[in-house]
Amino acid sequence: MSESPQAKPLAVQAAKGSWMAPLLALGVSMFGSSLIKGPSARDVAGVVLLTVLGLCALGVVLGVAALCGVKKHGSRGIVVPAVIGLLLSGGFLYLNYAIFQDVGDRQRQRLEEQQEQRRREAPYEA
Repeated sequence: MSESPQAKPLAVQAAKGSWMAPLLALGVSMFGSSLIKGPSARDVAGVVLLTVLGLCALGVVLGVAALCGVKKHGSRGIVVPAVIGLLLSGGFLYLNYAIFQDVGDRQRQRLEEQQEQRRREAPYEA
């Protein structure tokens, strides 16, 4: 009889998933950006964005879960991948936040400029 190989602890698997999730998110983002064309571009962009944010959030959750297993399973094979995953996922989440802030600021500025232009063109209309 052959013995089955010993399964890796959940903490080790979570640590691996922690650094793989943001890389998968990057791949989805790159692939998704090629799909964002045509009349359904806005819908596709929303799906791609939610997928990327979800994968990055999953990377953070898996990293924290992996680090919680260090006490039980030891640090070997857990700490470094989990920390790398946390840094990558956190970095991607921060970049998305910064991009959204910039886009929001630009849209607000554009709307204010349009409103000001309308006021100048029709100053006596209520």
